[in-house]
Amino acid sequence: YDSAPAAYFSVSPDGSIIRANRAAEQFTGYTLEELKGMKTFDLYADESKEKAKELFEKFKRGYQWENDEMIYRRKDGQKVHGLLSVNRITDNEGRLIESRSVVVDITTRKLMEQDLLLFRNLMDQTKDGIFINDAETGRILDVNESACSDMGYTREELIGKRVIDFATTIPDGFSWEGHVKELREKGSMLLESGHRRKDGTEFPVEVSLRGVELGGKAYNLAVVRDITERRKTENMLRNIVEGTSSVTGEDFFRMLVRCLSEALGLRYVLVGELTSDEEEIVRIVALWNGEDFAETYEYSLKGTPCENVAGKKMCTYSQGIQELFPEDLSLVEMGAESYLGIPLFDSNDKPLGVLVVIHDKPLEEISLAQSIMSIFAGRASAEMERKRIEEDLRKSELWLSNIFNSLEEAVFVVSADRNLKNVNKATEKIFGYLKNELIGHSTEVIHVDHDHYIKFGQRIRDAFDREETANFEFESKRKNGEIFPTEHTVSLLKDDSGNVIGIVSVVRDITERKSAEEALRKAHGELEMRVKDRTEELAKTNEELESEIVERVKAEEQIKASLHEKEILLRELHHRVKNNMQVISSLLRMQAEKIKDEGYADMLRESQERIRSMSLIHESLYQSKDFANVDFKGYVGTLVNSLFRSHGVNVNKVKINMTIEDIKLDLENAIPCGLIINELVSNSLKYAFPAGREGAVAIVIHSTGGDELELVVSDNGVGIPEDVDMKGAETLGLYLVTMLAERQLEGEVEFSREGGTKCRISFKRQEYKPRL
Repeated sequence: YDSAPAAYFSVSPDGSIIRANRAAEQFTGYTLEELKGMKTFDLYADESKEKAKELFEKFKRGYQWENDEMIYRRKDGQKVHGLLSVNRITDNEGRLIESRSVVVDITTRKLMEQDLLLFRNLMDQTKDGIFINDAETGRILDVNESACSDMGYTREELIGKRVIDFATTIPDGFSWEGHVKELREKGSMLLESGHRRKDGTEFPVEVSLRGVELGGKAYNLAVVRDITERRKTENMLRNIVEGTSSVTGEDFFRMLVRCLSEALGLRYVLVGELTSDEEEIVRIVALWNGEDFAETYEYSLKGTPCENVAGKKMCTYSQGIQELFPEDLSLVEMGAESYLGIPLFDSNDKPLGVLVVIHDKPLEEISLAQSIMSIFAGRASAEMERKRIEEDLRKSELWLSNIFNSLEEAVFVVSADRNLKNVNKATEKIFGYLKNELIGHSTEVIHVDHDHYIKFGQRIRDAFDREETANFEFESKRKNGEIFPTEHTVSLLKDDSGNVIGIVSVVRDITERKSAEEALRKAHGELEMRVKDRTEELAKTNEELESEIVERVKAEEQIKASLHEKEILLRELHHRVKNNMQVISSLLRMQAEKIKDEGYADMLRESQERIRSMSLIHESLYQSKDFANVDFKGYVGTLVNSLFRSHGVNVNKVKINMTIEDIKLDLENAIPCGLIINELVSNSLKYAFPAGREGAVAIVIHSTGGDELELVVSDNGVGIPEDVDMKGAETLGLYLVTMLAERQLEGEVEFSREGGTKCRISFKRQEYKPRL
């Protein structure tokens, strides 16, 4: 009894434990003394108590209680599983004396079953097929649902088969033993093969193999992936590459659209190139309509699906493309149902064009089409960039050729052996030779004689010893034998490695210049004589002027001294005005602090801010070299920062945006403008953003033409209530704004409540009116 591996309990008719064995002690975690007298019902876990109650009622009526799975709770709270069997012990009259319960611990087996169930669920959720083989026999022991689905067999049909029963690509000399040995040596293997389904169809697979051991027995685990789509993609890519690899330019684009249409099974494929700097017009380079190349044309991106692609990203519309873009009539003409477009970029990420497929049915195999299009978009981009570079190069060569032939000077391109490689049209005019009479001949034909030719070459070599450009005058000879003066500018021609491969010589006919120089020399002699006579006359006049200049210098010094004194007086005046205003501002602040009535205190603080705005103008003039004008942009910045500080505004919640042109204003304009900004910004900071609301205050000052200026102050706060007449408001602030704008600036003021509060004031720059 005590040595039995299973837990034994002797139980009275009322369910109390009479005695138990050592195995019961280990199974429950209770001591034998604790178990004695304990109710068996208290040993069950909550999830088995109801079941135990039902079975016990049935047991009392004669139910044979045998191998029922129950869940128990040990003394430490841990749950354990057991198989319960109960025998009845009765007296001579058949009455129940006691029952004897036997509980076999199956906790370990239940955990293993749960692990197996988890493993089975994981296997069945994997999209790839999983095969577990006996390493010794090669027979399949287990498979997942994906393997069954791929092969067309049930799980029962596959178990017991060998891989060679359905593998289609078994190499010659293959042996299972050799295969297993190679797998054990490598640990894992990745190979491609083919499988045959139950219905006889074949498909390519990629097999990942790994050897595992469990309980001293060897198994093979194979993860099998259907690579039909991959092979299909590879074949598509191979066909497209083979069709386009040997062509370039327009031929490449034509072959690309045709091969893409055939590979993807989609009707329309086109390549479009952006033609305008604004990137709004597309020129179709190549278009395949499913049967032949269609005529190319240009179209506007606006209202087409390409508008969402060009210069942006790939877009796919699997169906209903006409309803999505009703303005694109070409979709109607094509009978389009689906669309896929990808942008083309050059190596600097500048938009080049689009690569597009359009089909008359809903788009299927979207991922495959996107992958293929992405691959060949790169190739199309490179070809389009190369094509543009070639076009730019041709234009550049044509441009250089036009410049070369439009020069009035003769230009000779000479090889290292002093033979002419090229000449321009001016050469024919100056020297009298046709171009084909010079190309390939020595430059000696344009020189006076052979000695002259030798001296010219030495002259160039001497010059190039010092620098890479030579400039000198020399005599040349025309085709008719005429000798004439020329000026030569000669530069070296080098290859990419820096080796000299020739020279470029620019030759000017200086016959007229030489004649002019001779005439100039004669005129110069005559002028020298006249200058000598005139110099003597000027000497006398100079003596008379010297005394007059001395007196003028003295007068200028006196004027400068007087101006300096006035500058000092003006600077001191602005300084004292500023200081007096600051004293007044301080007095108002002190008075406001002593007044208990908050309304009166606010009025004093507002007056203080108005005085500060005028004080800042005088401070700006005091610090400026120009006493007549105020740097208004700097002044407004200082004023607004002062207002934000005085109102205690959190700059992280209320932003200030200022757009102020560099405008100089005199006192006639600066003071009223400063007061207006002071009133409007203060009003926004006080009322526009209640309860910590976030927002922004904007100030714009700019010229609208001539002397006309415009000042706009706005905020995006809660706005002024509709029942308040802003122009006729009784508040001093808005009254001051209207009065200053209309009377002092002689301008027009306009208020609006759209999106907050905005005040726009248009006025003409006032001319300063002198007081003295």
